[in-house]
Formats: sequence, C-alpha cells, structure tokens
Amino acid sequence: MGRSKGCFQILWERGFIDLNKEYSMDGIKDEEGEIDKSTSLNYLMSQCFDFVNEKTMLQHVGEGLGCIIDRSPKCTPEVAGDGIEYDWAMAKLWYRKQDLNKKKGKQKFAELVKRAVSSEVITMERTRAFSRRARLNLLSYHLLEKDGKSATPLDVKKFKKEQKTHRNIVDEDCGFVAKLLRKASS
Repeated sequence: MGRSKGCFQILWERGFIDLNKEYSMDGIKDEEGEIDKSTSLNYLMSQCFDFVNEKTMLQHVGEGLGCIIDRSPKCTPEVAGDGIEYDWAMAKLWYRKQDLNKKKGKQKFAELVKRAVSSEVITMERTRAFSRRARLNLLSYHLLEKDGKSATPLDVKKFKKEQKTHRNIVDEDCGFVAKLLRKASS
C-alpha cells in the first residue's frame, strides 16, 4: 500500500498469474536449462498490448507541448535523441558549478535553470559535438550486432574500451562535457 504496483501485481490483477507457480523477471529454467516464458514477468507484460503501446508521461506532456518524443532502448542514454543526454549533462554540470547564492529563492532558481538549458550554455557547437559522440555510440551498437554479437550496454562498454573511448555520459564523459564548459568560461 502506498507504493507503485509491480509487474507481478499487475499481471495477477489481469489473470496472468497462477499462484501455484514461481515467477521471475526473466523466467525460471526448467530441468533442461531452457527458460519457461510462461514464468517470465517481462514476457507476460509484453503480452499486455495496452502496456506495449502505452505512452510514457514524458511523451504525453511532450505531445501537449507540440513535441514528438521517441523512446530509446532502456539503459542506453548515450544513444538517445541525437545526444540529448549530453545536453542535459552539460546543463546539470553548469548549474552545479553556480554559486549557492544564485540558487536561493524561487525566482533566482527558475532563472538559473532557464539559463542552464539556454543556448548560452548549450550552444550549437556543443550540441553538434554531443551529436557526434552519440553517433559513435550508435555505431558501436551497429557494429556489434553486425558481427552477430550481443549488443547489451555492457558489451558496448567493452567494445568501446577496446576502441579507447568512454561510454557513461555523466560519470565517464563528465570530463568531455566539463572541458567544453571550461572552454566557454574562459
């Protein structure tokens, strides 16, 4: 009570759950080592077509503002929206570097946030650099899939490490974003 419903609860309410069976997110392996899809909460949720086609809150709000928002694969922020995650990282880093005095008060806070996401901080030059970085990540996924290898975020990280690049935007690419921010400050 007082918490969001989980997959199990939603599936139970819809009659997908047999209480005499065990379930897990990916499914339970049988005696032969094969995963039984009927015990996979992820698989059962994918059978609920209203969930598959349901819009996210971000998509709903975006449409109300006249925007089209497309979702990227889970756990892959580095390939989202032509480098949009890098733009957010730039805005966050810029905001965090500002003095506390500039953040105090509702009006000062709102002005600072607007400035953080403005073209003053997120310039066209930076956006293009972020877009190039995002395309490199997409290329990594593409090359892995082309070679018949799995393309999980962990595999891409290993692949890119072999290529001497970084994967994580805020943690590993913080230096890249911070470098552009320092360049603008000077």
